[in-house]
Amino acid sequence: MSAACTDLTIQPVFFVIIYKCQQQYGANPAKSWKNKDAAIYLVMSLAQKGSTAKHGTTQANKLVNLDEFFTAQILPELADSNSRFIFHNIKLFVGFALKLVQSL
Repeated sequence: MSAACTDLTIQPVFFVIIYKCQQQYGANPAKSWKNKDAAIYLVMSLAQKGSTAKHGTTQANKLVNLDEFFTAQILPELADSNSRFIFHNIKLFVGFALKLVQSL
């Protein structure tokens, strides 16, 4: 099976899971924080196609809108000093810094 076929057939399933995790978190953040955590990890996993230790992500998946996810899901958490997700958000930003900075 080709990588393109896998991307187009499998990834939409993960996008649905990410959306459901975000909905559950939004309905009850205190109780459903693990759903947001799972969504962040899934986005990081799906978005990265190539990386190096020195430069982080060098090739991003075009099907994952990192700018939208970062703006809607990560920046508000970074602004919240009580956020449980500071480590994950910083990890996401550092890992994808080159891609995110290029789009800003």
